[in-house]
Amino acid sequence: LIITPMLNREAVTTNLGSRTKDSTLRELVSLATATGKVYNEQELLDAVMHREELCSTAMEGGIAIPHPRRPLPDAIAEPILVVARTQGIAFGAPDGRLTRLFFLTASQDDRHHLHTLARLCRMLQDDKFVARLEEAETPAEMIELLKERESEVLSP
Repeated sequence: LIITPMLNREAVTTNLGSRTKDSTLRELVSLATATGKVYNEQELLDAVMHREELCSTAMEGGIAIPHPRRPLPDAIAEPILVVARTQGIAFGAPDGRLTRLFFLTASQDDRHHLHTLARLCRMLQDDKFVARLEEAETPAEMIELLKERESEVLSP
């Protein structure tokens, strides 16, 4: 399991209030900081914003996975995953749709970073699962859905 151990109640919300790309990134980093796992909030925010300037992390289907381009061993205590749902904002998705689900992640090393991104992408390939995340009423429900989905993905 990669995603399940990173899920933290303080870092999951069904109602992210931001309406712009920059304010969304600031709110996501703020949620990461609320976990107590961030040593340097500004470094994390700068790294995530810099990565978005290179190319949007928005994908088709209303999903984005903002992340720093490189691991941040001096900015975070352990790997972080923030899960948030918005009313939908323009985030640069290739299909032009508004982005509703955000998965901000940051790791301390390249291996974990790449495994996290790969696992999230694999989990999010199921449209029914994504629809269930979009309909979840509470952060606890989102966390449970993510745990179940990761287990499904790992089952033979």
